[in-house]
Amino acid sequence: AAIAAPAPPAPRPALPAPTLPELPLLLTPRNAVREAVARVTIAGQRITLRMLEDSDGALRGIAFSLTRDSALRALLDTTALSISLGLARGVPLADYVDALAYAPFAPFGEVEGDVEIGYASSALDWAMRHIGRAYLGRTDLADPRAPANLTAPHAPPPPLLPLDLPATDARRARRFRRVA
Repeated sequence: AAIAAPAPPAPRPALPAPTLPELPLLLTPRNAVREAVARVTIAGQRITLRMLEDSDGALRGIAFSLTRDSALRALLDTTALSISLGLARGVPLADYVDALAYAPFAPFGEVEGDVEIGYASSALDWAMRHIGRAYLGRTDLADPRAPANLTAPHAPPPPLLPLDLPATDARRARRFRRVA
């Protein structure tokens, strides 16, 4: 007697195609009415901020461009995308400015290229205060004071002069033996 093969399973009904929620259209340089660009240098790092506006002149998206690949570039790109998505979904720009202005991380220091902002505690700090002044008319975003105990991370330590060397104690001087 031959053993019969099991019957194939009955075909499952087709699942409906997943539907994505309706999202507002992100503004891109192609469909933006105007693109404003601001370029600065913070602690030797050149940073370009691109601001995309709609037909009403309201900010709808931002993007950063940095001259060097780094973790900072990834952080700023991700933050810019988050801000752009939030603006597309109706999050007020003032909420972003209040939350992200004065955010401290490297690079920080003197800002070259922006006459209204002379010092920034980070690139994100400069960008949010620049956007706050340009789009919200905020004049209450003053420059933070540079902490006295911090130096820029790329600054080399000051050189030690011969006069700055510690005095050696004659009793502690080691004598080396020649071993042959």
